[in-house]
Formats: sequence, structure tokens, C-alpha cells
Amino acid sequence: HTLVICILLFVLDPFPKSRLVALVAFAGLLLIHRARCAALPPLSHRWIILLLQEININDNNNIRNNSSRQKKRIRARKRKNKKMSTTTDKVLRTTTKAVLIDISGTLHIGRDAIPGAIDACRKLFQHQQQQHNNLQVLFLTNTSKVSSVTLLQQLRNMGFDKSTIPQNSEDDDDTIIMTSVGATRRYLLQHNLRPLCLVEDEILDTDFEGVDTTEADPNCVLVGLAPSKFNYDKLNEAFRLLLRLKEESSAQHDKDSDDSKPPLLVVIHRATYYRDADHMLSLGPGGFVSLLEQTCGVSAHVVGKPRRNFYRAALSSLGVDDVDPSQAVMVGDDVVGDIKGALDAGLGGAILVKTGKYVYGDELGRKTGGVVPTLTVDSIVEAVE
Repeated sequence: HTLVICILLFVLDPFPKSRLVALVAFAGLLLIHRARCAALPPLSHRWIILLLQEININDNNNIRNNSSRQKKRIRARKRKNKKMSTTTDKVLRTTTKAVLIDISGTLHIGRDAIPGAIDACRKLFQHQQQQHNNLQVLFLTNTSKVSSVTLLQQLRNMGFDKSTIPQNSEDDDDTIIMTSVGATRRYLLQHNLRPLCLVEDEILDTDFEGVDTTEADPNCVLVGLAPSKFNYDKLNEAFRLLLRLKEESSAQHDKDSDDSKPPLLVVIHRATYYRDADHMLSLGPGGFVSLLEQTCGVSAHVVGKPRRNFYRAALSSLGVDDVDPSQAVMVGDDVVGDIKGALDAGLGGAILVKTGKYVYGDELGRKTGGVVPTLTVDSIVEAVE
């Protein structure tokens, strides 16, 4: 009876694994029965071999069928994406009046220019001249590891001359580059903030003119990308200051109901990682910002990308009143700061380049709550085209 049940399972069960179990059980029982019953006809091993071959053939057919269906789906998806990209490309060509371009990871990695980036920028500004300046271009960066002066000098050394990053005046430092560091300086001055700085000293010496950075009587904590400051002693100092300021702020809030007080934790940007000079991913300031937020129970105020006000200020800095945000396009490698930030700010398009900090699958929207780029291209070269 057991042998009959095994045979029925083998014949009727649609699942290969279950059939294989039934086959093994059948073979085992048959061998045992043969040993105990001399009258049983001799067992031919070819039965088992043939049955195993049948299962293997069926499994291979299933695999081939699944693989064929998968290939068809991939081809259909590629055709659909190509059609959408062509349509998007036509729309961007006809409606764009302003272009915002990220720098780190989009134009260069470390001290190396992205292949073709220099010629692409030169071509973009040649097109701008042909359009009689109807197309506005601004470089927009969250770079906070080096000063603006050092950044510009590095770009010049890579080959980005004045035909690729033009000047606004005779001053060599007056270029069409807007940095989150400059926006942070203006924010600190506006709110009369005296920060305890987790920022590289070079930036403090050159980019924070007028800001009290002596740390004699700090009333907030400022965080940028500062590898030399992300150590226990400095982080613990920031932690203790935030706890004290929070307690003082709570006590003052009981006496004064004014809710328009400046934040205790000011952040230039909070990117979680970036593409370093060795072309490997390195930690950004975001993890350290989250550490201070969680341990101190405060919320950080982000000044740079992806903040909406930063993008609006960038468009205003172009000096053109008739540029609607929907007629502007952002190009960058950061799916959160560049892509989601730009689209949330109302920009008409955001092009993701597969260079810099781009990681496979960024364009699928998993890191951005479903927000996907308008277009995804290999590099700045294709974006300019």
C-alpha cells in the first residue's frame, strides 16, 4: 500500500520537489522489500535513472520557459523606457530655460574630471551664447569639505577653464557657482548665530567671513563634511552643548511663547555618503547629524540640498524674473539631494547621472519614497545632449 501511495504521489503531484521525495521514498521501500521478500522480481536501477531524468527534463523546461518570459519582459521594459526617454528628451529641449548642475560626482571625482565633462560644459555654454543667453546655467553644490576658493582652483587644475565655468566679473573667484556653504553663512548672519563648528578649519577661514566662529559663547552647533572633526571629543562637546542649549531653550520657552527661535543644530547638508578621491564611497555628515539628533532630542535645520529654499534661492540668483521653476532642470548624481530635492522644489525636470555617488538601482525610487528622476543618463555628456 505504501508503494502504491508513493507511485500516486509521483504521478499526480505537480511539484518537482514533492515528486522527488516520493521517488526516493519509493526506491527506499522497494529496496527494503526486496531484501525481506525473496520472491520480489529483481530491481532494475534503470527505473530510478529514467525517473530522475524525467524530473530533470521537466525542471529544465520550466527554467527555460521562465527565462524566456523574463527576457521578453526586459525587452518590453527597455522599449518602453526608450520611448519615454525620447519623449522626455523632446520636452526638456523645448521648455528648459534654466539648468542647475551639481559639481562633485557630476563634473569630477576627487581631482579627476568625469570623462567628457569639460567638453560637455564648453558645449553647453556655446549653446547658451547661440540662444542669446535665453538659457541660464548655474552650478549648484553641497561641497563642504574644501573652501570655495580651493574648489574653484581644483576645477581649474582639472581643465575647467573660463569657457566651461565662466566668470561673472573680472574677479577670478566670482563664478556662476552657488554653494551650500555660502548659503549657510548668510543664514548664520541673518539669525545672529555663533556656532560650535564641526567644519574643516580651511572653510572657516575663507567662507565664513563675519560669522563669530571663535566658539567663545556658542549658541548652536554647525555640522558640515569634516573628517578631521568627527572624533569622540568633538562630537561629545557638541552633544553636551546641545543638551545645555536645549534645556535653556525649554526654560525660556516657558516664559516666552515665541516659537520663531532659530534652531540649535544647523547642518550644511546631511548626505549619508559621497564618492571620495580614491573613487570609493565614504561616509558623509548625515550619520553624525542623525547621531546628534537622536541623542539630544533635537531636529537639524538643513541649509543646502535638498532643501526647497536652497533651490528657490538658486533660481533667484540667476537674476531672471521670468524663469518659472517648472522651466528649470537639475542635473546631478545624488538621487536624494539632487533629484528628489529638485522635484520637491517644483523644478520641471531632474536628470540623474550614473557617475559619482550613483549606486545601481537609485533611479527606481527606493531611497526617495517613489520619486524617480525625469531622465537617467550615463554622465553629464548625455545630460547636456
